[in-house]
Amino acid sequence: MKNITIIDKDYKQWVKALAMRYRQCQIRAAVKVNTEQILFNLSLGKDIHERQVENKYGSGFFDALSRDLKEEFPGIEGLSTSNLRYCEKCYLLYNEVVENLPQVVGNFTGQNPLESSSQPIAISSYELEKFYPVKVEGAIPSIEEIEARLNNQTE
Repeated sequence: MKNITIIDKDYKQWVKALAMRYRQCQIRAAVKVNTEQILFNLSLGKDIHERQVENKYGSGFFDALSRDLKEEFPGIEGLSTSNLRYCEKCYLLYNEVVENLPQVVGNFTGQNPLESSSQPIAISSYELEKFYPVKVEGAIPSIEEIEARLNNQTE
């Protein structure tokens, strides 16, 4: 097969536009995957909290759950004992935040605000790359800040 080089300006702009659309699609997919992972982790934390598993199964519960989930999902990361404990802590933290939000919407349904979201909150998907380094960086707490807050909540 012979390679050809197209030097037409419109063609090159079209290729750049295709590349941009593809990147935007990747970002939307990543946001959706992350949203679903967060929702799962919150629901797992809720299950753990509501079932009061440590009271029912003892202190080895998280180790057993971690082992059993790793067996069900070999190769999946994030199923460590400490991460499972963080799921419960995050649920408690998130639940507290949602309960304390002012209800500015007259017909608030109490649904999870991430549940129906398929795009980044307050940033349209086509602007995400453009604004990320300027608007979002520094506004998101670091892992250390999140861990410190979670540790303070349990002490």
